[in-house]
Amino acid sequence: MTIVTSTPSNLRRPGAFSEFAFVEAGQSLIPLPLRAVIVAEKTTAGTAAVDTPVQVFDESDADAKGGIGSLVAVLCRTAFAQAKLSGASPEIWMAPLAEPTGGTATQETATITVTTATSGTLIFTVAGRPVIVGVSAGDAANTIAVAVKNAIDAMRSLIPFTATVAANVVTMTHTTKGANGNDAAFALVQTPVGVTCVLAQSAAGAGVASIVNALQGLYGQRYHAVAISNHTTADIATLVLERAAAWAFSQRNYRFFFVGERGSLGTAQTLQAAANDFGIVIGSYEATPSLSGEIAVVDAIAEFAREAPNANLDGQRVALYPPSGAFAYTAPEIESGLNGGLNVHEPDGAFSKITRFVTSEITLNGAPTETVRDIAFPRTAAFRAEQVEIAFRTRFVQEVDTLEVRTRVRDMIVEISRAMESLNYLQDVDSFLDQTQVEKSTTTTGRYVSSAPFRVAGPLHQLVTKHTMFL
Repeated sequence: MTIVTSTPSNLRRPGAFSEFAFVEAGQSLIPLPLRAVIVAEKTTAGTAAVDTPVQVFDESDADAKGGIGSLVAVLCRTAFAQAKLSGASPEIWMAPLAEPTGGTATQETATITVTTATSGTLIFTVAGRPVIVGVSAGDAANTIAVAVKNAIDAMRSLIPFTATVAANVVTMTHTTKGANGNDAAFALVQTPVGVTCVLAQSAAGAGVASIVNALQGLYGQRYHAVAISNHTTADIATLVLERAAAWAFSQRNYRFFFVGERGSLGTAQTLQAAANDFGIVIGSYEATPSLSGEIAVVDAIAEFAREAPNANLDGQRVALYPPSGAFAYTAPEIESGLNGGLNVHEPDGAFSKITRFVTSEITLNGAPTETVRDIAFPRTAAFRAEQVEIAFRTRFVQEVDTLEVRTRVRDMIVEISRAMESLNYLQDVDSFLDQTQVEKSTTTTGRYVSSAPFRVAGPLHQLVTKHTMFL
Protein backbone atom coordinates (compact mmCIF):
# COMPACT_ATOMS: atom_id res chain seq x y z
CA MET A 1 0.00 0.00 0.00
CA THR A 2 1.43 3.40 -1.02
CA ILE A 3 0.97 6.24 1.45
CA VAL A 4 0.71 9.58 -0.32
CA THR A 5 1.72 12.82 1.44
CA SER A 6 2.20 16.38 0.32
CA THR A 7 5.50 16.90 2.20
CA PRO A 8 8.11 17.89 -0.41
CA SER A 9 10.73 15.24 -1.21
CA ASN A 10 13.58 17.78 -1.04
CA LEU A 11 12.95 18.52 2.69
CA ARG A 12 16.26 17.61 4.35
CA ARG A 13 16.35 18.87 7.96
CA PRO A 14 15.77 16.33 10.71
CA GLY A 15 12.55 16.19 12.72
CA ALA A 16 9.03 14.82 12.77
CA PHE A 17 6.53 16.45 10.46
CA SER A 18 2.76 15.99 10.43
CA GLU A 19 -0.08 16.25 7.95
CA PHE A 20 -3.77 16.03 8.71
CA ALA A 21 -6.64 14.47 6.82
CA PHE A 22 -10.07 15.00 8.32
CA VAL A 23 -12.52 12.32 7.25
CA GLU A 24 -16.23 12.30 8.05
CA ALA A 25 -17.69 9.10 9.45
CA GLY A 26 -19.14 6.93 6.73
CA GLN A 27 -17.20 8.60 3.93
CA SER A 28 -16.19 5.21 2.57
CA LEU A 29 -19.83 4.53 1.74
CA ILE A 30 -20.99 5.53 -1.71
CA PRO A 31 -24.25 7.54 -1.96
CA LEU A 32 -26.79 5.40 -3.80
CA PRO A 33 -29.40 7.15 -5.96
CA LEU A 34 -32.61 5.46 -4.82
CA ARG A 35 -35.19 4.89 -7.55
CA ALA A 36 -38.80 3.74 -7.41
CA VAL A 37 -40.65 2.79 -10.58
CA ILE A 38 -44.44 2.51 -10.97
CA VAL A 39 -45.71 -0.13 -13.39
CA ALA A 40 -49.30 0.64 -14.42
CA GLU A 41 -51.50 1.32 -17.41
CA LYS A 42 -51.25 4.45 -19.55
CA THR A 43 -53.66 5.93 -22.07
CA THR A 44 -52.89 6.49 -25.74
CA ALA A 45 -52.64 10.22 -25.00
CA GLY A 46 -49.56 9.67 -22.84
CA THR A 47 -46.28 10.50 -24.55
CA ALA A 48 -44.21 7.83 -22.75
CA ALA A 49 -43.40 4.65 -24.65
CA VAL A 50 -45.06 1.46 -23.44
CA ASP A 51 -42.90 -0.86 -21.27
CA THR A 52 -40.10 1.73 -21.18
CA PRO A 53 -38.99 3.39 -17.92
CA VAL A 54 -38.98 7.18 -17.84
CA GLN A 55 -38.40 9.52 -14.90
CA VAL A 56 -41.30 11.64 -13.68
CA PHE A 57 -40.60 15.00 -12.07
CA ASP A 58 -44.01 16.25 -10.91
CA GLU A 59 -47.73 15.67 -11.25
CA SER A 60 -48.06 17.56 -14.54
CA ASP A 61 -45.17 15.59 -15.99
CA ALA A 62 -46.93 12.36 -14.98
CA ASP A 63 -50.11 13.53 -16.72
CA ALA A 64 -48.21 14.30 -19.91
CA LYS A 65 -46.24 11.05 -19.99
CA GLY A 66 -48.97 8.68 -18.81
CA GLY A 67 -52.03 10.52 -20.07
CA ILE A 68 -54.34 12.63 -17.88
CA GLY A 69 -56.36 10.36 -15.61
CA SER A 70 -54.45 7.23 -16.60
CA LEU A 71 -53.82 4.74 -13.84
CA VAL A 72 -50.05 5.26 -14.03
CA ALA A 73 -50.45 9.06 -13.80
CA VAL A 74 -52.82 8.78 -10.83
CA LEU A 75 -50.42 6.44 -9.03
CA CYS A 76 -47.55 8.86 -9.69
CA ARG A 77 -49.61 11.59 -8.03
CA THR A 78 -50.01 9.33 -5.02
CA ALA A 79 -46.25 8.77 -5.02
CA PHE A 80 -45.62 12.52 -4.82
CA ALA A 81 -48.20 12.82 -2.03
CA GLN A 82 -46.44 10.08 -0.09
CA ALA A 83 -43.08 11.77 -0.62
CA LYS A 84 -44.48 14.90 1.03
CA LEU A 85 -45.71 12.87 4.00
CA SER A 86 -42.36 11.10 4.31
CA GLY A 87 -40.41 14.34 3.99
CA ALA A 88 -38.13 12.81 1.36
CA SER A 89 -38.38 10.84 -1.84
CA PRO A 90 -36.50 8.47 -4.08
CA GLU A 91 -36.44 9.27 -7.78
CA ILE A 92 -39.89 8.49 -9.17
CA TRP A 93 -40.14 6.70 -12.51
CA MET A 94 -42.95 5.14 -14.49
CA ALA A 95 -42.90 2.10 -16.76
CA PRO A 96 -46.26 2.44 -18.54
CA LEU A 97 -48.28 -0.59 -19.55
CA ALA A 98 -50.59 -0.93 -22.51
CA GLU A 99 -54.17 -1.78 -21.56
CA PRO A 100 -54.99 -5.48 -22.02
CA THR A 101 -55.95 -6.39 -25.57
CA GLY A 102 -59.59 -7.40 -25.78
CA GLY A 103 -60.25 -6.22 -22.24
CA THR A 104 -63.29 -4.44 -20.88
CA ALA A 105 -63.29 -1.09 -19.11
CA THR A 106 -65.04 -0.73 -15.77
CA GLN A 107 -68.17 1.43 -15.95
CA GLU A 108 -70.21 2.97 -13.15
CA THR A 109 -73.49 4.82 -13.57
CA ALA A 110 -74.94 7.59 -11.46
CA THR A 111 -78.71 7.78 -11.97
CA ILE A 112 -80.30 11.02 -10.79
CA THR A 113 -83.98 11.32 -9.91
CA VAL A 114 -85.78 14.31 -8.50
CA THR A 115 -89.04 14.96 -6.74
CA THR A 116 -88.57 18.63 -5.92
CA ALA A 117 -84.89 19.56 -5.68
CA THR A 118 -83.84 21.80 -2.83
CA SER A 119 -80.66 23.85 -2.75
CA GLY A 120 -77.70 21.87 -1.48
CA THR A 121 -74.73 19.72 -2.40
CA LEU A 122 -74.53 16.28 -3.94
CA ILE A 123 -71.35 14.48 -2.87
CA PHE A 124 -70.03 11.05 -3.78
CA THR A 125 -66.53 9.62 -3.78
CA VAL A 126 -64.51 7.85 -6.47
CA ALA A 127 -61.56 5.93 -5.05
CA GLY A 128 -61.82 8.17 -2.01
CA ARG A 129 -61.76 11.43 -3.98
CA PRO A 130 -64.85 13.56 -3.27
CA VAL A 131 -66.91 14.67 -6.27
CA ILE A 132 -68.85 17.77 -5.19
CA VAL A 133 -71.83 18.98 -7.21
CA GLY A 134 -73.83 22.08 -6.37
CA VAL A 135 -77.61 21.76 -6.75
CA SER A 136 -80.01 24.70 -7.01
CA ALA A 137 -83.63 24.63 -5.89
CA GLY A 138 -85.86 23.37 -8.66
CA ASP A 139 -83.08 21.75 -10.74
CA ALA A 140 -84.27 18.95 -12.99
CA ALA A 141 -82.66 15.52 -12.89
CA ASN A 142 -81.09 16.03 -16.32
CA THR A 143 -79.59 19.34 -15.18
CA ILE A 144 -78.03 17.73 -12.12
CA ALA A 145 -76.70 14.86 -14.27
CA VAL A 146 -74.91 17.35 -16.53
CA ALA A 147 -73.42 19.02 -13.46
CA VAL A 148 -72.16 15.62 -12.25
CA LYS A 149 -70.56 14.99 -15.62
CA ASN A 150 -68.89 18.41 -15.54
CA ALA A 151 -67.57 17.75 -12.01
CA ILE A 152 -65.99 14.49 -13.18
CA ASP A 153 -64.44 16.31 -16.14
CA ALA A 154 -62.93 18.87 -13.77
CA MET A 155 -61.24 16.06 -11.84
CA ARG A 156 -59.72 14.26 -14.83
CA SER A 157 -56.21 14.41 -13.42
CA LEU A 158 -57.26 13.02 -10.02
CA ILE A 159 -59.47 10.04 -10.86
CA PRO A 160 -59.05 7.43 -13.61
CA PHE A 161 -62.51 7.92 -15.12
CA THR A 162 -64.15 9.89 -17.90
CA ALA A 163 -67.87 10.69 -17.99
CA THR A 164 -70.71 10.92 -20.47
CA VAL A 165 -74.34 11.87 -19.83
CA ALA A 166 -77.62 10.78 -21.36
CA ALA A 167 -80.75 12.34 -19.87
CA ASN A 168 -80.52 11.68 -16.11
CA VAL A 169 -77.82 8.98 -16.25
CA VAL A 170 -74.09 9.70 -15.99
CA THR A 171 -71.83 6.89 -17.19
CA MET A 172 -68.29 6.94 -15.81
CA THR A 173 -65.78 4.80 -17.72
CA HIS A 174 -62.33 3.82 -16.50
CA THR A 175 -59.61 5.42 -18.61
CA THR A 176 -58.09 2.03 -19.46
CA LYS A 177 -59.51 -1.45 -19.92
CA GLY A 178 -58.82 -4.18 -17.44
CA ALA A 179 -59.70 -5.63 -14.06
CA ASN A 180 -57.72 -2.94 -12.21
CA GLY A 181 -60.61 -0.56 -12.88
CA ASN A 182 -62.71 -2.62 -10.47
CA ASP A 183 -60.51 -1.38 -7.60
CA ALA A 184 -62.17 2.03 -7.74
CA ALA A 185 -64.82 2.21 -5.02
CA PHE A 186 -67.82 4.53 -5.49
CA ALA A 187 -69.70 5.71 -2.42
CA LEU A 188 -72.56 8.17 -1.97
CA VAL A 189 -71.95 10.68 0.81
CA GLN A 190 -74.94 13.03 0.70
CA THR A 191 -77.69 14.43 -1.51
CA PRO A 192 -79.94 17.48 -1.14
CA VAL A 193 -83.51 16.88 0.00
CA GLY A 194 -85.63 15.85 -2.97
CA VAL A 195 -82.68 14.46 -4.96
CA THR A 196 -81.74 10.80 -5.29
CA CYS A 197 -78.49 9.46 -6.73
CA VAL A 198 -78.06 5.73 -7.29
CA LEU A 199 -74.54 4.46 -8.02
CA ALA A 200 -74.16 1.09 -9.69
CA GLN A 201 -71.50 -0.76 -11.65
CA SER A 202 -72.85 -1.27 -15.15
CA ALA A 203 -69.80 -3.10 -16.52
CA ALA A 204 -67.04 -4.93 -14.70
CA GLY A 205 -63.49 -4.44 -15.88
CA ALA A 206 -61.92 -7.52 -17.44
CA GLY A 207 -58.44 -8.43 -18.62
CA VAL A 208 -55.03 -7.99 -17.02
CA ALA A 209 -52.19 -5.99 -18.56
CA SER A 210 -48.95 -7.92 -18.93
CA ILE A 211 -46.08 -6.68 -16.75
CA VAL A 212 -43.43 -8.96 -18.26
CA ASN A 213 -41.97 -6.61 -20.89
CA ALA A 214 -42.05 -3.63 -18.53
CA LEU A 215 -40.04 -5.57 -15.93
CA GLN A 216 -37.55 -6.68 -18.56
CA GLY A 217 -37.11 -3.04 -19.52
CA LEU A 218 -35.80 -2.17 -16.05
CA TYR A 219 -32.35 -3.70 -16.44
CA GLY A 220 -30.73 -0.56 -17.82
CA GLN A 221 -30.06 0.75 -14.31
CA ARG A 222 -30.90 0.03 -10.69
CA TYR A 223 -34.48 0.44 -9.52
CA HIS A 224 -34.71 -0.32 -5.83
CA ALA A 225 -38.52 -0.35 -5.59
CA VAL A 226 -40.99 -1.58 -8.20
CA ALA A 227 -44.68 -0.91 -7.46
CA ILE A 228 -47.20 -2.58 -9.74
CA SER A 229 -50.91 -1.88 -10.23
CA ASN A 230 -51.77 -5.55 -10.85
CA HIS A 231 -52.54 -7.87 -7.95
CA THR A 232 -53.16 -11.38 -9.22
CA THR A 233 -51.44 -14.62 -8.30
CA ALA A 234 -50.21 -14.88 -11.89
CA ASP A 235 -48.43 -11.53 -11.45
CA ILE A 236 -46.98 -12.75 -8.14
CA ALA A 237 -45.56 -15.80 -9.95
CA THR A 238 -43.91 -13.44 -12.43
CA LEU A 239 -42.44 -11.35 -9.61
CA VAL A 240 -41.04 -14.40 -7.81
CA LEU A 241 -39.06 -15.35 -10.90
CA GLU A 242 -38.07 -11.74 -11.53
CA ARG A 243 -36.85 -11.20 -7.97
CA ALA A 244 -34.70 -14.34 -8.10
CA ALA A 245 -33.21 -13.31 -11.45
CA ALA A 246 -32.60 -9.72 -10.35
CA TRP A 247 -30.71 -10.78 -7.20
CA ALA A 248 -28.67 -13.45 -8.99
CA PHE A 249 -24.97 -13.01 -9.88
CA SER A 250 -25.76 -12.22 -13.52
CA GLN A 251 -27.85 -9.12 -12.66
CA ARG A 252 -26.94 -8.01 -9.09
CA ASN A 253 -29.95 -5.67 -9.20
CA TYR A 254 -31.31 -5.82 -5.67
CA ARG A 255 -34.86 -4.60 -6.21
CA PHE A 256 -37.95 -5.03 -4.06
CA PHE A 257 -41.44 -5.49 -5.52
CA PHE A 258 -44.59 -4.00 -4.03
CA VAL A 259 -48.16 -5.20 -4.55
CA GLY A 260 -51.31 -3.82 -2.90
CA GLU A 261 -54.63 -5.47 -2.07
CA ARG A 262 -57.74 -3.61 -0.85
CA GLY A 263 -59.77 -6.81 -0.70
CA SER A 264 -60.17 -9.00 2.34
CA LEU A 265 -57.36 -10.21 4.55
CA GLY A 266 -57.92 -13.67 3.09
CA THR A 267 -57.51 -12.38 -0.46
CA ALA A 268 -54.24 -10.71 0.50
CA GLN A 269 -53.12 -13.90 2.24
CA THR A 270 -53.56 -15.79 -1.02
CA LEU A 271 -51.12 -13.38 -2.69
CA GLN A 272 -48.66 -13.79 0.19
CA ALA A 273 -48.81 -17.57 -0.06
CA ALA A 274 -47.99 -17.33 -3.76
CA ALA A 275 -45.01 -15.09 -2.98
CA ASN A 276 -43.38 -15.98 0.37
CA ASP A 277 -40.37 -13.98 -0.78
CA PHE A 278 -38.25 -11.44 1.10
CA GLY A 279 -38.14 -9.23 -1.99
CA ILE A 280 -41.93 -9.02 -2.40
CA VAL A 281 -44.12 -6.88 -0.14
CA ILE A 282 -47.90 -7.45 -0.06
CA GLY A 283 -49.65 -4.36 1.30
CA SER A 284 -53.04 -5.21 2.81
CA TYR A 285 -55.75 -2.67 3.65
CA GLU A 286 -59.28 -4.04 3.42
CA ALA A 287 -61.97 -1.68 2.08
CA THR A 288 -59.74 1.37 1.86
CA PRO A 289 -61.28 3.71 -0.74
CA SER A 290 -57.78 4.03 -2.23
CA LEU A 291 -56.78 1.87 -5.16
CA SER A 292 -54.84 -1.35 -4.67
CA GLY A 293 -52.07 0.14 -6.79
CA GLU A 294 -51.91 3.09 -4.41
CA ILE A 295 -51.21 0.75 -1.50
CA ALA A 296 -48.25 -0.64 -3.42
CA VAL A 297 -47.02 2.86 -4.30
CA VAL A 298 -47.15 4.37 -0.80
CA ASP A 299 -45.34 1.36 0.66
CA ALA A 300 -42.60 1.61 -1.97
CA ILE A 301 -42.12 5.36 -1.55
CA ALA A 302 -42.29 5.26 2.26
CA GLU A 303 -39.61 2.57 2.42
CA PHE A 304 -37.21 4.07 -0.08
CA ALA A 305 -37.68 7.67 1.00
CA ARG A 306 -35.32 6.60 3.82
CA GLU A 307 -31.64 6.35 2.96
CA ALA A 308 -31.01 4.15 5.99
CA PRO A 309 -31.60 0.58 4.78
CA ASN A 310 -32.61 -0.52 8.29
CA ALA A 311 -35.05 2.34 8.88
CA ASN A 312 -37.87 1.69 11.33
CA LEU A 313 -41.23 2.46 9.69
CA ASP A 314 -43.46 1.53 12.62
CA GLY A 315 -46.48 3.85 12.44
CA GLN A 316 -45.29 5.61 9.26
CA ARG A 317 -48.15 7.75 7.92
CA VAL A 318 -49.15 7.00 4.34
CA ALA A 319 -51.33 8.73 1.75
CA LEU A 320 -54.23 6.27 1.79
CA TYR A 321 -57.86 6.94 2.59
CA PRO A 322 -58.95 5.10 5.74
CA PRO A 323 -61.84 2.62 5.50
CA SER A 324 -64.99 2.97 7.56
CA GLY A 325 -64.64 1.85 11.14
CA ALA A 326 -66.41 -1.43 10.46
CA PHE A 327 -63.62 -2.51 8.12
CA ALA A 328 -60.60 -1.30 10.10
CA TYR A 329 -58.48 -4.27 11.14
CA THR A 330 -58.97 -5.47 14.70
CA ALA A 331 -56.00 -6.33 16.91
CA PRO A 332 -56.32 -10.07 16.17
CA GLU A 333 -56.54 -9.35 12.43
CA ILE A 334 -53.42 -7.18 12.61
CA GLU A 335 -51.53 -9.96 14.37
CA SER A 336 -52.82 -12.47 11.83
CA GLY A 337 -51.69 -10.26 8.96
CA LEU A 338 -48.22 -9.59 10.36
CA ASN A 339 -47.69 -13.24 11.26
CA GLY A 340 -48.87 -14.15 7.78
CA GLY A 341 -46.38 -11.89 5.98
CA LEU A 342 -48.74 -9.04 5.12
CA ASN A 343 -47.79 -5.37 5.39
CA VAL A 344 -51.00 -4.28 7.10
CA HIS A 345 -52.27 -0.71 7.41
CA GLU A 346 -54.43 1.07 9.95
CA PRO A 347 -56.45 4.31 10.02
CA ASP A 348 -54.58 7.34 11.33
CA GLY A 349 -57.01 10.24 11.43
CA ALA A 350 -57.71 11.41 7.90
CA PHE A 351 -54.70 9.42 6.74
CA SER A 352 -53.50 5.89 7.34
CA LYS A 353 -50.34 4.30 8.69
CA ILE A 354 -48.14 1.26 8.27
CA THR A 355 -48.33 -0.94 11.34
CA ARG A 356 -44.96 -2.63 10.91
CA PHE A 357 -43.13 -3.06 7.62
CA VAL A 358 -42.83 -6.74 6.75
CA THR A 359 -42.05 -8.76 3.64
CA SER A 360 -44.10 -11.70 2.42
CA GLU A 361 -41.49 -14.30 3.44
CA ILE A 362 -42.48 -16.14 6.59
CA THR A 363 -40.71 -19.45 5.98
CA LEU A 364 -37.11 -20.07 4.96
CA ASN A 365 -36.14 -23.54 3.74
CA GLY A 366 -39.47 -24.81 5.01
CA ALA A 367 -39.09 -23.44 8.55
CA PRO A 368 -40.59 -20.28 10.11
CA THR A 369 -38.26 -17.29 9.90
CA GLU A 370 -37.94 -13.88 11.47
CA THR A 371 -34.68 -13.07 9.68
CA VAL A 372 -36.15 -11.76 6.45
CA ARG A 373 -39.74 -11.05 7.54
CA ASP A 374 -38.66 -7.51 8.50
CA ILE A 375 -37.63 -5.65 5.33
CA ALA A 376 -34.76 -3.93 7.17
CA PHE A 377 -32.72 -7.14 7.07
CA PRO A 378 -32.77 -8.01 3.36
CA ARG A 379 -32.58 -4.33 2.41
CA THR A 380 -29.48 -3.80 4.59
CA ALA A 381 -27.92 -6.94 3.11
CA ALA A 382 -28.57 -5.58 -0.39
CA PHE A 383 -27.15 -2.18 0.58
CA ARG A 384 -23.93 -3.76 1.87
CA ALA A 385 -23.57 -5.94 -1.21
CA GLU A 386 -24.02 -2.93 -3.47
CA GLN A 387 -21.41 -0.98 -1.52
CA VAL A 388 -18.87 -3.81 -1.79
CA GLU A 389 -19.51 -4.33 -5.51
CA ILE A 390 -19.18 -0.63 -6.38
CA ALA A 391 -16.08 -0.20 -4.21
CA PHE A 392 -14.39 -3.22 -5.80
CA ARG A 393 -15.12 -1.96 -9.32
CA THR A 394 -13.74 1.48 -8.59
CA ARG A 395 -10.74 0.62 -6.38
CA PHE A 396 -9.38 -2.49 -8.05
CA VAL A 397 -9.02 -1.67 -11.72
CA GLN A 398 -6.57 -3.83 -13.69
CA GLU A 399 -4.98 -5.20 -10.52
CA VAL A 400 -2.90 -8.37 -10.37
CA ASP A 401 -3.17 -11.12 -7.79
CA THR A 402 -0.76 -10.47 -4.93
CA LEU A 403 -0.95 -10.92 -1.19
CA GLU A 404 -0.96 -7.13 -0.84
CA VAL A 405 -4.00 -6.82 -3.12
CA ARG A 406 -5.78 -9.60 -1.29
CA THR A 407 -5.17 -7.77 2.00
CA ARG A 408 -6.52 -4.55 0.53
CA VAL A 409 -9.70 -6.29 -0.60
CA ARG A 410 -10.27 -7.57 2.93
CA ASP A 411 -9.54 -4.12 4.34
CA MET A 412 -12.10 -2.65 1.95
CA ILE A 413 -14.81 -5.02 3.20
CA VAL A 414 -13.98 -4.27 6.83
CA GLU A 415 -13.91 -0.53 6.09
CA ILE A 416 -17.40 -0.68 4.58
CA SER A 417 -18.69 -2.64 7.56
CA ARG A 418 -17.19 -0.14 10.00
CA ALA A 419 -18.68 2.77 8.07
CA MET A 420 -22.08 1.11 8.17
CA GLU A 421 -21.66 0.48 11.89
CA SER A 422 -20.87 4.16 12.48
CA LEU A 423 -24.23 4.99 10.87
CA ASN A 424 -26.01 2.36 13.00
CA TYR A 425 -26.78 0.15 10.01
CA LEU A 426 -24.68 -2.75 11.38
CA GLN A 427 -23.55 -3.80 14.81
CA ASP A 428 -20.85 -6.01 16.39
CA VAL A 429 -18.47 -5.60 13.44
CA ASP A 430 -15.40 -6.45 15.54
CA SER A 431 -16.88 -9.81 16.54
CA PHE A 432 -16.81 -10.90 12.89
CA LEU A 433 -13.29 -9.72 11.99
CA ASP A 434 -11.69 -13.15 12.36
CA GLN A 435 -14.37 -14.58 10.06
CA THR A 436 -13.86 -11.93 7.40
CA GLN A 437 -11.46 -13.60 5.02
CA VAL A 438 -10.41 -13.25 1.39
CA GLU A 439 -8.72 -16.11 -0.41
CA LYS A 440 -7.90 -17.24 -3.92
CA SER A 441 -10.40 -19.43 -5.68
CA THR A 442 -9.19 -22.98 -6.14
CA THR A 443 -11.33 -23.47 -9.23
CA THR A 444 -11.36 -20.19 -11.17
CA THR A 445 -8.26 -18.25 -12.17
CA GLY A 446 -8.31 -14.57 -11.26
CA ARG A 447 -11.10 -14.87 -8.71
CA TYR A 448 -11.06 -14.06 -5.01
CA VAL A 449 -13.60 -15.66 -2.70
CA SER A 450 -14.51 -13.78 0.45
CA SER A 451 -16.39 -14.62 3.61
CA ALA A 452 -17.98 -11.47 5.01
CA PRO A 453 -20.51 -12.13 7.80
CA PHE A 454 -22.36 -9.24 9.43
CA ARG A 455 -25.17 -8.43 11.82
CA VAL A 456 -27.86 -5.86 11.03
CA ALA A 457 -28.83 -3.27 13.62
CA GLY A 458 -32.49 -4.19 13.33
CA PRO A 459 -35.44 -1.90 14.08
CA LEU A 460 -36.73 -1.84 17.66
CA HIS A 461 -40.42 -2.79 17.72
CA GLN A 462 -41.40 -3.75 21.25
CA LEU A 463 -40.76 -3.42 24.96
CA VAL A 464 -42.12 -6.09 27.25
CA THR A 465 -41.98 -5.21 30.94
CA LYS A 466 -42.86 -7.42 33.86
CA HIS A 467 -44.13 -5.16 36.63
CA THR A 468 -43.75 -6.69 40.07
CA MET A 469 -45.30 -4.89 43.00
CA PHE A 470 -44.16 -5.73 46.52
CA LEU A 471 -46.46 -5.11 49.46
